[in-house]
Amino acid sequence: MLHFSVFKKSLIIAICIAAVFFTIPNFTEESLSGESSIFPDKRVNLGLDLRGGSYLLLEIDFNSYLREQLDMLRSDIRNSFRGQKINGERIKYSGGLNIIGHEITFKLLNPETSEQVADLIRKKTPDISIQTEGGLIKVGYDKESIKLMRKNVLEQSIEIVRRRVDATGTREPDIQRQGENRILLQVPGLDDPDNLKNLLGQTAKMTFHLLDDSLPYPDTTRGPAPPGTIRLKSDDGTESYAVRKKIMLSGELLADA
Repeated sequence: MLHFSVFKKSLIIAICIAAVFFTIPNFTEESLSGESSIFPDKRVNLGLDLRGGSYLLLEIDFNSYLREQLDMLRSDIRNSFRGQKINGERIKYSGGLNIIGHEITFKLLNPETSEQVADLIRKKTPDISIQTEGGLIKVGYDKESIKLMRKNVLEQSIEIVRRRVDATGTREPDIQRQGENRILLQVPGLDDPDNLKNLLGQTAKMTFHLLDDSLPYPDTTRGPAPPGTIRLKSDDGTESYAVRKKIMLSGELLADA
């Protein structure tokens, strides 16, 4: 018959009691910790295979983001042409500034000024790619700039997803990057994926617009809004304000709130 000393028996009993003490929080729905509580707060985080939950694969609409960047770049180019003269003449082009694919294209009425116009655009808006073919000018972002944009958008999206999931009170969500434009999200214990999709599907975008001075403030006019203007309602829906569609400042350019 095996014989254990009193010290060994006491040590085994103490270890068993400590193990039970630290595992108690895993058998309760609410936390037992508090200012005056002696119970620990840490629990074993169970994965989807043991606890169940939601599994989502999110995809970033980078093309829409790039389109917005090109739209702002087009506004910058248009503003840089105002009041500028080359060889004593204003910059004139036909057909307007058009966004085709990932480029802004326009045709100069005076092809001989192509290089001078390209230099003017580079000074106002660096880090872009410009191609000149006679009087046709194509402006866009090079591959490295687009690659950096995609990386920054993905990192920002992961942070946004993390904040929104944390707001639901979920413990230890698993958020991973999948390729260049996808995010894998696993949320143990959350059995309502539709609610989670609605929460994550809201666009996180901040833009600043100017009021349209040609309309009253607040906007009490009837009929459709003038070209280049949209109407926004107040939170209570009692008033509307006419603002210009042109984005004057985007939230991504803010370094600090």
